[in-house]
Amino acid sequence: MALVEPSMMWFTVPAAIGGVLLAASLFLAHRSHRLPHLEDATDASDGLDLGMFNLGRLNPAGIGGLGLILMAAVVASRYSEIQLVLGLGLTGGLAMAAILVAYRRRHSTARPLPLRIR
Repeated sequence: MALVEPSMMWFTVPAAIGGVLLAASLFLAHRSHRLPHLEDATDASDGLDLGMFNLGRLNPAGIGGLGLILMAAVVASRYSEIQLVLGLGLTGGLAMAAILVAYRRRHSTARPLPLRIR
């Protein structure tokens, strides 16, 4: 356990022992019910359409979505590669927005609506 932070040893050793015991008990309990094909375990028709979790389908809505977005920002702030990609995306998005606003202002035929104050 040389790869573990010394202050986390109190948690790592019992977690490793518990993981081994759980894996052994699941192996012993399910060894008689083996599935001959991966498709039987995943409800998939072929190997390309696996029944796995796809977090890309989640819609961040409400307070739970705010927490999801905040956690994504925390993870992104920890890795320089993600920071670079987000920075380039933000810069490109702002540049494209400025170009589109300038284009629409020059090529717009509609007059702005007058401001009505009641």
